[in-house]
Amino acid sequence: MKSQELCVQGWKYQFGINVEIDLARAFDYYKQASDLDDGEGSFQVAEFYHLGIYVRGMNSKHSSIS
Repeated sequence: MKSQELCVQGWKYQFGINVEIDLARAFDYYKQASDLDDGEGSFQVAEFYHLGIYVRGMNSKHSSIS
């Protein structure tokens, strides 16, 4: 999957677009995109850490900030 497609999947899971919200999955998609040197993926990973939305090892029940 291309990095842009990974970001789109992350966005879908972060905001529940046609899927149930799953912040762990969203983070993983963004992280995969970031690992492919995608700027948007890196930004989203940083936002997750900065805002405390989801970090590996945290309870995935944390809600996203809208």
